[in-house]
Amino acid sequence: MSIMHQGDNTYLKLFRAIAKQKEFDEIELREILKNEKFIERLPKIKYFLYNFILRKLTSYYWSRNPDTFLNEMFIEVDILYKKNLYGQARKRMLKLKALAEENEEYELLLQCYRWERRFSVNTSYRPKTARDRDAILHREIELIKNIELLSRFSALSDKFFIYIKTYGEVRKKADKEKIQEFLNDPMMKLEPEKLPPPAKIMFHHLHLQFHYYLQDYDRALEHIEKYLTALKPKISGSESTLKRYINGLINKALILGGFGRYSTAFATLDKMRNTIDSLAKKNQISEETTKTLDTGVYELEAELYMQSGQYNKIIDMIPVIEGFMKKYEGKLELEYVLFFNYIFACTQLIMGNYKQTILYLNRILNHTKGEITLREDLYCYCKIVYLIAHYEAGTEGLPDYLIKSTYRFLAQRNRLYKVETAILTFIKNKLLKNFKPATLTHSLQELKDNIVIITKDPYEKKILEYFDFVSWLESKISGRPFLDVIVEAQNKIKKN
Repeated sequence: MSIMHQGDNTYLKLFRAIAKQKEFDEIELREILKNEKFIERLPKIKYFLYNFILRKLTSYYWSRNPDTFLNEMFIEVDILYKKNLYGQARKRMLKLKALAEENEEYELLLQCYRWERRFSVNTSYRPKTARDRDAILHREIELIKNIELLSRFSALSDKFFIYIKTYGEVRKKADKEKIQEFLNDPMMKLEPEKLPPPAKIMFHHLHLQFHYYLQDYDRALEHIEKYLTALKPKISGSESTLKRYINGLINKALILGGFGRYSTAFATLDKMRNTIDSLAKKNQISEETTKTLDTGVYELEAELYMQSGQYNKIIDMIPVIEGFMKKYEGKLELEYVLFFNYIFACTQLIMGNYKQTILYLNRILNHTKGEITLREDLYCYCKIVYLIAHYEAGTEGLPDYLIKSTYRFLAQRNRLYKVETAILTFIKNKLLKNFKPATLTHSLQELKDNIVIITKDPYEKKILEYFDFVSWLESKISGRPFLDVIVEAQNKIKKN
């Protein structure tokens, strides 16, 4: 007898027993249910329970998520058609077609035209004239062209994402030339006003990305505004559109922060929160989307506080974000987990809490380099800051293995900033040969002077966004707290 039969509560007993476990443990589960008659059929019952829950969740999310509504209607059309209820099936298909056109769902719309061909087998629904059939063919061909445009933009976007996540920021002329190649792609030369709306949105999104990494922030902002304007009317109808809109606001706020326009940047952050809260109250977004959007909000807030030197506020955020990460443990992308821990580590170092700094850095370094290929840049700075944190903490003798492992890691890097090369040389010529903190002041001054010269290059200066080596070195040379030196440096930037 199936456990789904009405009145059979076997699966409910199993579900409640599993729900009480913090982590699934079958041995413990069998002990809890040892007196139940169904225990010998446990594998089969688990299988039924799994599929039952999956079907219920599918039904639940389909009823709440606009993104799946159109796909559900296709199933209804298919069922009616197979029951030979052609009139009802076609009526349902025409409603679906209107919704697909309204939401600019080109692939679904193309399926509608293919359904029209199926209906034309029945004489009652055959096009009346050759002109009618040509009109359908023309619309179908236009749809295929639009889908091809979107596919090409998507491919270009994916290639750029892989490039940036693999190699990081623009570091030299060759990197700039590589991104310029993306910008010179024929797709980026199209006239946006002649593109279908979804392709136009992708056009502006790619432009803002390319100009951002080329550090042409004025052009990036110009395309962000066009991107957001095109997306805003659609955010309540599609979770994927809402995510893209929020990502656009994140990019806007980060650029504004880079310009020192913090009040406008934080106003953009508030706009993000209000948009998410408004839609969440109306039950228009799923928990998964809420998690993704909240991750973006926390990431932006922490980065803006870091940019603006509000380190106490980051300290206040730590328990909140740690609670968030614990809630979604195993469900957050590793990239964000690494980012949060790195921000926490740098903040604790600035505040003089060295043990906490090392704790957060260990959370990153416990992962292998191979596990985090998409954030190798962050992993690299983590290695350097880890060395600095142990130096600050007064780790006994600053173990040779720590200095050597940092040196080996940097030496093996294929893409080094000149700043990283200067640090590599410093480790090789000073730390590895004769590490004596009391006699390092002169060497630190030389390293600082070298980095100051190097970071006059705008591409090299980007590394200071990961960690302000100049301010840290100045704090060691002058004997002043790192916090005081870095805040003073940030205030000078704001005045300029």
